[in-house]
Order: sequence, then C-alpha cells, then structure tokens
Amino acid sequence: MLSPLDVPESFTVRSVAGIFVMQRLSATEFEGRANAFVLDVDLVVRADATSVTAALSGDVGREGFGTVSTEGKVSFFEDAVAVISSWVDHVAAEAIEDYASDVKYLDTPDGRIAYWGYNTHLEGTPAVFVHGGPGGDSNPVKARRLMLDRPVYLFDQMGCGMSDPIKDYDAWHIDDYIRQTDAVISHVTDGKVILIGASWGAGLSLAYASATKYAKVAGMVLISPFLSSRKWNEDMDENLRSMGGDYLSIVEKARKNGVFGEDFYRTLEEYNARFLFCRKEFRPYALVSAREEPNETFRRLCGPNDFVTDGKLKDFDVSGKLSEIDVPVLFMCGDSDEVTIPRIMEYYSAVRGARLSIVAHAGHVLALEQFDQYRDAIRAFLSENKL
Repeated sequence: MLSPLDVPESFTVRSVAGIFVMQRLSATEFEGRANAFVLDVDLVVRADATSVTAALSGDVGREGFGTVSTEGKVSFFEDAVAVISSWVDHVAAEAIEDYASDVKYLDTPDGRIAYWGYNTHLEGTPAVFVHGGPGGDSNPVKARRLMLDRPVYLFDQMGCGMSDPIKDYDAWHIDDYIRQTDAVISHVTDGKVILIGASWGAGLSLAYASATKYAKVAGMVLISPFLSSRKWNEDMDENLRSMGGDYLSIVEKARKNGVFGEDFYRTLEEYNARFLFCRKEFRPYALVSAREEPNETFRRLCGPNDFVTDGKLKDFDVSGKLSEIDVPVLFMCGDSDEVTIPRIMEYYSAVRGARLSIVAHAGHVLALEQFDQYRDAIRAFLSENKL
C-alpha cells in the first residue's frame, strides 16, 4: 500500500502536452510547467485510500482546460503518476487545439523560417527534426507524442509549410538548405543537437553534418533515408520489378515520353499501397497520395511526380559521406519501405558502430503506420548512447 513516505519531493509526468517536472509546493501540492501549460496536482495519501486531483491550465492567464479527481487504493507511486499522465493525454488534444498557435519565426536573408520548440525547460541534448519532401512540412503533433525527455525542435524548410516561399528556385541549391538548417540550430542552442531526419530530411541531415564537420551534431537518426537520387531511383525500379506484371514498363514508357496517363497513375497508386503505406487500413491514403498534385518546391527540386527525378536534386548524393560519420547513428526503415532492405544494409554497413531498426509491417511512412515501434526505437537509441 502506498504511504506518504513513497511520495518524492519531485516527479515527472510525461504527456503529449509536455514533460512536467512536478515540484512540491506543500505537503500534498505539486506544480509543473511545460509548453505554456501548468499542471497542478494534489496527492493525498491516507491509510485507507489515496486521492489524486489534477488540473491542467494555460500558463498565460491560467485558463483551465479540465480537472480530474480519483480516489482508491494505489499500491505504487507510479500508479498515481500513470493516472495523471493518462488524464492529461486525454484532455491535451483538445487543449492544444484550442490554445494559441505555438509556431515561432526566425528571420533570415532568404525569408522567415517557421519553427517550433517543446520542452525547452528541460536539460539534455536537443533533438531537431528535419522533415522530408522536399516540399513537406513539420509534424508538431508527432513530436509531442514522442514525449522525449529533452528539448525538441522542428522547422519548416524554406518553401515548405508555414515558412516563406523560395524567392528564386533557379538560384536555390542544397547549400541554401544547409545554411538555413545551421541558422535554426544556432538560434535554438549554443551546443550540439541530435538530428532526426526522415527521407529527404535524412539526406539533408547528413549533408549538413558533413558540411559543418559535425561541429554541432552529437548524433543522428536517419529514417528511410534518401541519400542518393541515383540509388533512390534504382530502388524504385527494383520495387516496381518486384510487383510483377507490366508496372515497370508502364513507368519507363511514361518517363521516356513524358506522358503520364491513367495507367501510370494506377501504377503509382499500387506502388504507394505497397511501399509508401503498406498496411491495408492505410490504402485510402495511398490512393489519394498518388493523385495529389506536387507542390512547387517538390516539382522544382525533384520532378513532376515520384517516379521522375529531373529537378535540382537529380544529381544529389551524400551516400559517400557515410564512412565519415563519427557520431552515434541509428538507421531505420520499414520492412516494406521504398528504401529496399539491401539498400539500408548498404548504408548501415558503411558506418562503424551504427545501429539498425527495421520496423515490421511498415512502409515509407513508418511513423504513421507503426508509431509505437518508431518511438521506442528512437528512445532506446538515445538512452543507450546517453545522448
């Protein structure tokens, strides 16, 4: 049975709203702050029962988002914390949606970069997420759900999401993205960071780390990595070949003629349903994504669709930089990823001491299809390497 002696002076509540380090205010009262939220807890331990009352409010004006109270027998202190964490997660989605936008902007010579910062009150090496695309955007909700015990930052690359458009695509180069990545990192911390890059974001992360000689990089997580346009295209053709039928010949004909008809898009639908989203429940996503018109940034940097790379990144290749990596690195991909298993093994084998996680029942968008495996692999990597 839980006793008053089991309750520490401080404890941590992990939730999608933030990581709250609860400090004792009185014999029973605790308070913690994170990401513009305040969590108040009243924990009364008696011989016959333990009562837990928690209230979540906004840091500005202390607008309340809800209160929960429970009473009963609690055998372990962790049970009381679990009750609080579960309740905060329950109300947090609505609270976060209703709260003021937490996006911030960094002014650069190229324009404004949108970025987000969570759990910045914590110590530890910050994690910086680098999104894919090019032309994608950040996912603040996913970053919150990881509940990492460290500062976490995300940013929209120029020409993406909430950042300003690229002014001159003809003059834009990978070096511009490297420079902007450095601007964000230098703005949020004076120290080193862990880069967590997915797809094109993995390629940009490696390009940045190599260009800056790892001066600000303590470790990297490279997810479904796009490290070479040539190798990426080879993997796509191998995947099309594995599908059987005439899928590959349809794509090759469309590439040659520059005509993308109904057969081509049906092929792209089936490809996405096997290698982008491989689980049956996500098939509708695959079909929609095959028909979506790519945005300007993707068209100018990659090409008119996923099967044609004739844009600014047509000669992009940082795979030769893998052997230079001298920080802890985790490679991750789905077992049905666009990045083939032989390719991820090639990348993994090139880095001494690297770790590898192949996520079961997942395609290229593995963080959506298998979030728990995605989260656990990242957490384990950070923990084992004491990052």
